Amino acid sequence: MPVSDQGARGRGAPGGGKDRPALWRLFRERLDAAGWLVDAPEAHRKEKEADIVDGLAQEVSRTGFGAVGIFLAEGLKPLSFITAQGLHFLTPHLGLLLGSRRVSNVACLLEDRANLERLARRLEELEEQRRARPQDGRGTREPD
Repeated sequence: MPVSDQGARGRGAPGGGKDRPALWRLFRERLDAAGWLVDAPEAHRKEKEADIVDGLAQEVSRTGFGAVGIFLAEGLKPLSFITAQGLHFLTPHLGLLLGSRRVSNVACLLEDRANLERLARRLEELEEQRRARPQDGRGTREPD
């Protein structure tokens, strides 16, 4: 019995779940393009972290999961440093599955709570913009 494309990717997601792989692909590409954040100079590291966080926020908001992203970013803040240290510890093992650079870069992002705060703040801004957009176009129909 064939499985539909929508069922394979998940139900209830905006666009039939088609946006989820794009989100992961974007996150993966930005993590790979950042190089090794662990060894990067501080200024370069902050710039790359800001780029990754901004791209992630834009993609999460575009897919319609902005509120969920805000909830997760705010909820993860108290445990971010411990989670980052756990990822650094498990990098040799998780690296076999996900790539050492990706795991290490995610750990570097989580080490600094400011990144999660930046993500939550950027998602809030994007959600406000997204909510304001449909209201501007309502009730304005051009005459035939």
